Amino acid sequence: MAGLPEKRNYLAAPAILQAQPEEALDAGFASYPAAPSDEPSDTMSGSPPFMLVQMAMAKAEALTRAERWQTALDAYAEAIRLAGDDGLGLATETDAHRGAAIVQMRCRNWDAAENELLKSQALASELKDDRRLALAKNVRAAVAFERGDWPDAHLLYAAAREHAAASGSTRLLAQIDNNQGALWSALGEQKRAEACLRRALELFDELDNHPCGARALNNLGIALVAQGRLWEADNVYDRATRKCKRQGDRTLAAEVMLNRADLAYNRGNDHQAQSLADRARAFAERLENVVVQASALRILGGVARVAGDLELAKQRIETAIQLSEGGTAPLGEAEAWAELGQLFMDQNDTERAEHAWLRAQTMYRDWGNTTEADRLDQRISSTKQQSEAAA
Repeated sequence: MAGLPEKRNYLAAPAILQAQPEEALDAGFASYPAAPSDEPSDTMSGSPPFMLVQMAMAKAEALTRAERWQTALDAYAEAIRLAGDDGLGLATETDAHRGAAIVQMRCRNWDAAENELLKSQALASELKDDRRLALAKNVRAAVAFERGDWPDAHLLYAAAREHAAASGSTRLLAQIDNNQGALWSALGEQKRAEACLRRALELFDELDNHPCGARALNNLGIALVAQGRLWEADNVYDRATRKCKRQGDRTLAAEVMLNRADLAYNRGNDHQAQSLADRARAFAERLENVVVQASALRILGGVARVAGDLELAKQRIETAIQLSEGGTAPLGEAEAWAELGQLFMDQNDTERAEHAWLRAQTMYRDWGNTTEADRLDQRISSTKQQSEAAA
């Protein structure tokens, strides 16, 4: 396809936590709004003993916003311990397990997050609460998406959407549409991704500047870049950046900045790519976000490669791989291996280039992204043909 970039970064932003805009972004900055429900909580009234549970939940949510992970987990555990076994107590326990799961996600403790979510889902099922079932499955899908289990993520998002529709929650439907759009984009199904994301944006507009609207714009930009619609993507990223500034979401702003850096890199505007990637990396280091750090290093490595500083490029790309491996950022790891392959080609080391591209290709195929896998297959085949012709 004409104009389709060969390299792109997927820093997609799933809407994991559902919060009122005023709850989500008070005085601080967070990648994800921190309150565990998408509507005013239905557990915020009860007997005097229940006030202790409310206080523990409020403390846990505040600590999550402040990114004080261990103390947030302790507060959620306290809320679970204090919750009674009546309907109100079970509902709160459901929310507390989901809140703890989100903290574990932020720490990239996938198994611990899944364990908390299964407890939340079981309690929601016992309560026959479609909204809470949708919330639990939505976050379970996000865990699967982040750790690279995309087929499972697809099934969980579909199930979450059914429960959200049954609950009548427009917020949840919009957020799940955003998340499914991000997943379709990662799978290379860009038209499906765009349809989901535009539907999500329409719903977010109905919700009066919902904070997750910026996420949907960021993800739409990714889908547009993948279709070669670069100017449209640039405009969408600009809208996302403005929303991030209004909402004070520095982590998402860093992700949007990084995606804009990748867009500049694909256009050959290396100076702009380096400037944006450097700024995104600085944000990520302060926020201790290794995913953004790794992607920024991959882009900076690519810029160094184009400039001819192959040693610096290799150092940056290999560091990006180290930060991404072990399930920390599976998609970022694949993209870094693909970039490393191009570096080896610039050094006329076709054997190591093919090895790096095969590593990336295997990862893409394992996740179901046949578009990127096929693209690398063509690159490997072309390299082999050139080597044979030169022999």
